[in-house]
Amino acid sequence: MTYIMRKFHLLAYFDFRNQFDQKVPSKVDSKEWIKYYKKLINQVYKLKPVIIPHFRGLHDLTNHPVLGRYIKKLVLAQWIQKNVSLKGFIQLKSTTAPKMSKSAVKTLYKQLKTRLSYNYNPIVYLSKRSQKIFDEDSWIHVLNVFDISLNKDHFSISLWDTNSTNMKYVSKTVKIYSNGKISGDFSDLIGIHLYPEDDREIAQIVFNKSEWCTKSKKINRLCRGELDL
Repeated sequence: MTYIMRKFHLLAYFDFRNQFDQKVPSKVDSKEWIKYYKKLINQVYKLKPVIIPHFRGLHDLTNHPVLGRYIKKLVLAQWIQKNVSLKGFIQLKSTTAPKMSKSAVKTLYKQLKTRLSYNYNPIVYLSKRSQKIFDEDSWIHVLNVFDISLNKDHFSISLWDTNSTNMKYVSKTVKIYSNGKISGDFSDLIGIHLYPEDDREIAQIVFNKSEWCTKSKKINRLCRGELDL
């Protein structure tokens, strides 16, 4: 859910009054109407910016019975794609390292601080101790980081967890101490890892969005925050 919600946050502009005068099939819930909106959803999934008319936001979009189910299918596909490719990486860390090293804590802080300064929310993986590599019951959780704060003996990470039932964010906090100890809203954590492909995905989003924002003067105003939808 974390991946899809961030894509919509960065790439989807919801135009409830259809100020961009897009040609939407007139018959609501017809095959053509569903196909039209599925195409827009697919564009977001592929990291391309879109304007979505007649919906107020992602929560509104997912409340539609057909489109909501379609988005959840994409969520599952994304989860399989990301987690299968990274599960071995995370589990290897969780079996070989009892806790984060002092240098790993410092590196994570610098990585998160840099990415937040560029005005995007990095994705991190939280992991717990696993008894063996490729443990089917191993615990991995994926969240968006929206803030960090540095204290004397630790730094705090503010995270957006996602509730798949109502497609809304829930705020969580984790504290990481210089000795590798982790406390907060999740228990028994041994590591927090930056998603390795995160920079590549954001770079692609920035590239696609920068091209899209030059398509017209009106879109350019939208990208610069000068136009309210």
